[in-house]
Amino acid sequence: MSDQFQDHMNKGREAAARQLWPEAERYFGEALRLQPGSADALFNLGRIAYIGTDAPRAMSLFTRTVAADPLHIKALAALVQCLTEAGREPDAVAAAAKGLSALRARADIAPASYNLVYSHMAHAYRRLHDLPRAADCYRAMLAANPADTVTQHLLAAAEGKLTQAYAADFAKAFFDNLAGTFDKHLVQKLAYAAPTILAETLHDMRGHADSFPAVLDLGCGTGLMGQALAVQFRVTRLIGIDLSANMLREAEKRGLYSELIQGDIAAVLSGRDELFNLIIAADVFIYMGELKPVFAHAARLLRTDGLFAFSVELSPSDDIELQSNGHYRHSRNYIARLAAEHGFSIARAADAPVRKEASEDVMGYYVYLTRAHHD
Repeated sequence: MSDQFQDHMNKGREAAARQLWPEAERYFGEALRLQPGSADALFNLGRIAYIGTDAPRAMSLFTRTVAADPLHIKALAALVQCLTEAGREPDAVAAAAKGLSALRARADIAPASYNLVYSHMAHAYRRLHDLPRAADCYRAMLAANPADTVTQHLLAAAEGKLTQAYAADFAKAFFDNLAGTFDKHLVQKLAYAAPTILAETLHDMRGHADSFPAVLDLGCGTGLMGQALAVQFRVTRLIGIDLSANMLREAEKRGLYSELIQGDIAAVLSGRDELFNLIIAADVFIYMGELKPVFAHAARLLRTDGLFAFSVELSPSDDIELQSNGHYRHSRNYIARLAAEHGFSIARAADAPVRKEASEDVMGYYVYLTRAHHD
């Protein structure tokens, strides 16, 4: 019986590694039949349900996993995440606190190994607008792993500080971890709209012109912006830049990009001299904060009749702000100042949602810049 159970678990893991989810679910289900109450089988079934956006089933399976094994760290973290996403933040905090108490009592379990539980607990506290307790979670994580620059970024955000010291590390880690399920998570769960809105507005602005010979896609991710452009335009040359190698591997699968480059956007642009008809950035600047270097390179690399189009999250302030979730917001005045400073005119600008968070629209500011014409 034990050998059969392990064989099914191994085959389930192999299928999951290849993202063959129905096959993986069958193997893990059979393993659970052979050993009812197996925490590992329950957890893997919960993970598949979560990936398949069956949140109630995922939550039930993670709850059963933690009941079977209170020290199952991945299941505890997943349960806290599911409860938070379901709007049950107090339950998420309670589950995290109970699990962390049991974990901290075990001297043989390294504190750094349950930082993920603290991370999801902090998210629940952020949703409850309790930033001091969220900051306490981040401090606990840093006590276990002082070199964690992602957590340093989030702690600064929770404390209301405006910093860019760790922004690139935060973005790279986020996208490296999410690459495999990014499209489903963003499009299905968060109703991500930025690429479609940018492409459709560009089509409206250009009238009968249906091509862009050379396009630069900043922070291209998995290629959703490139895909949206391909629906509306003929693009001869499409270059994508992204910090995350995992995201670029997903973008390559689309077969749309002439070149994909891994690296910091400003650093990559500093070494380029090719001119572009369109430079575009969909929901990317929320990870960058100060945009002066990007605007300077865009002004240098854009053709005279070209367009620089992008979305930002809209700030009610007069400048830049770092939100508690680690994203930056930019004001209309800040964008207008940068545009004027770098020789751009605002051809069109409009407010519209970029995605949803906690079932609420996140408002974006969509901007389309052309070169300023002087008499």
